[in-house]
Formats: sequence, C-alpha cells, structure tokens
Amino acid sequence: MRRLGALYKLGAGVPKDFVKAYEWYEKASSLGNHEGTCMVGRLYEDGEGVKKDFRKALEWYSRAAADGNVEAMHRMGHIHEGGPGLECDYVSAREWLERAAANDSVCATRDLGRFYISGLGGPVDKQKGLEMFNRAIETGDASAMMKMGLLYRSGDGVGQDYGKALKWFKKAGEAGDTRGMYFAAMCYEDGRGVAKDHAEALKWYLKAADAGDTSAMLELGRHLYNDNRYSEAREWWDKALAEGDSKALNFIGLQYKQGHGVPKDLKEAKNYFRTLC
Repeated sequence: MRRLGALYKLGAGVPKDFVKAYEWYEKASSLGNHEGTCMVGRLYEDGEGVKKDFRKALEWYSRAAADGNVEAMHRMGHIHEGGPGLECDYVSAREWLERAAANDSVCATRDLGRFYISGLGGPVDKQKGLEMFNRAIETGDASAMMKMGLLYRSGDGVGQDYGKALKWFKKAGEAGDTRGMYFAAMCYEDGRGVAKDHAEALKWYLKAADAGDTSAMLELGRHLYNDNRYSEAREWWDKALAEGDSKALNFIGLQYKQGHGVPKDLKEAKNYFRTLC
C-alpha cells in the first residue's frame, strides 16, 4: 500500500494523483507501516492532496518517529525550526536532529552541523559542527559541501579562506548543487580565491543555468549582454521569467531602453519596469 502511495505521488506508471497517494499512505499507516505514516505527514507539510497543515504534519511525523522512522525524526527537527503557524523551538529541533543523525540520517547530520555552528537550541560547538558537515560530505552530500564552502567564505568556525571556499563550491557543483555552481561562478567573476576569469565564470553560470537556477540565468544573460551577445542574453532572461523570476523584467526593460538587440522603445521599457513594480 505504501508503494501504491509512492506511485501516485510520483506519477510513476499511473497519473500523478496526490489525493490517491494520501489514501494509500493512510491505509498503509493504519496497518502499522511507519513509512506510510511519515509520508502522510509529508503530504500535510507540502499541501499535496490535503490542505497544508503543519500541526497535522507534526502529529503524523511524531507517530512515525515513535515507531523508529528516521526521516520523520528529521522532519520533526525541520518543522520545529519554524513551520508556518508554529512557534520556533530550536531546542526541540536540535534534539530531533540529534536523534535522526544518531540513526545515520545524512540530511539531519548536515542540518545539525548548522545548529552546532550557530548555537541554535544549545551551546555553540563549531568543532562539532564541522565534524557533522564532514560526516555528511563523506556520504557525497552536495549540500554539506556547499555549506562548507560558505563557512570558508565567511570565516565562521574556520579561518576565512576564499581558495578553500571555491574548492568546496566546485565540489558541490560537480555533485549537482546549483548553488555551488553559482557561487563558483561568482568567485571567478570577483577574483575571490582565484584570479579573475571571465570565461570560467561564464562556464559555471551556464552550468547552473542549465540546471535550472534562475539567478544564474539572469547573471549569464548579463554577461552575454555585456559581451554584445544580445539575443543569447534575452533567451536566458526569458527563461528566468518563464520560471517565475520577476527580476528578469528589469533586464529586459533595460534592453528596450538602450535598444541593444531590439528596437529602442521607451514605452515598452516602462511597461517592463512597471510590471516589475
């Protein structure tokens, strides 16, 4: 039954149907399947097939966690950190993350690193925070690699080192994290930890843009525009806009204002600027 719920949630071999996914997950839960119980909680958290309700999500996760479901423990930590309509409870969040991490949850281990570094829900322990990030990194977790890069970029818990930050951003990007790709591009653009390299910055912006990062689409378009590659720039801004990033309107409006790659049209430029506002 839990597998049927997963099929309907993913649309694997059947039309995607969150209502049916909920029904099958709930049936699985009623028979004692803690994975089904956890997934009912996730549907409430995401508002899929049911009205979004973080309190109900918490109830279902609590039941699943009591039965030993590690993902539910991680989600309990996540929601206690401040789900809409709920009071932020960092102490409880930290406790749940510690339970999940002790049961080998990579996501919880990574999140726990952030809690230790920042002192959320308990004392600051930067060394332990780094240990948590490294544990997650050893499993190939790209988000942990990205966070390690941010630590070296800011110098929080480690000596500030832009070269090491770039190394971790690239590792994260190579592991599929679009933010890692984006931050690597910025390092090459700004000359942080490496000599400025316009071509390398473009390469990393393109990787992130191809992976769906709209901020990278905007920046890639900006670079192409400055290189007088106006039609290519516009293509990326249009893609960002289609993905819902309204900041693209400013770039397109500026293009019409300057008349590069399109006829100069101040009225059309104002229309784009007005839409942005």
